[in-house]
Amino acid sequence: MKIFALPALRLFTLIPLSILTGLTHTGCEERAESPALRVEWPELTRFEAVLREAESLVATQKNMELLQMRTTLLKVGWSVTPASLPGKVHDMEKIRPLLGDLAAKLNALAVATLETRKMNELLAATRPILEELFEASGVPHP
Repeated sequence: MKIFALPALRLFTLIPLSILTGLTHTGCEERAESPALRVEWPELTRFEAVLREAESLVATQKNMELLQMRTTLLKVGWSVTPASLPGKVHDMEKIRPLLGDLAAKLNALAVATLETRKMNELLAATRPILEELFEASGVPHP
């Protein structure tokens, strides 16, 4: 009766392969982020989308459209506040000064007599602040 008769080489190839497959599968499960631990900050995510749209208007030199969208940009940006912070953020000590920096850039953008060149500079300076907020909060970057 030769039901389990496999050549020795084949048997020794299958065993390590099955062990590696099991270890790889287990490692993937450990790295997977559970939905309960995921940090979400809708105001920050929405502001990133509006800022991206404004940056595309700057890149295509659509200055009139950029000026028209400034109110939306400010409204959405000002909603990113300590009050809108999710309960579980990664680095609160880093977030507080970044929110202050963001508010300063938004307040500068709110000046009615702002030149287009200055507006473009302020938008460019806002991007690194936003990137740091995503990193410090632990919110997945879209």
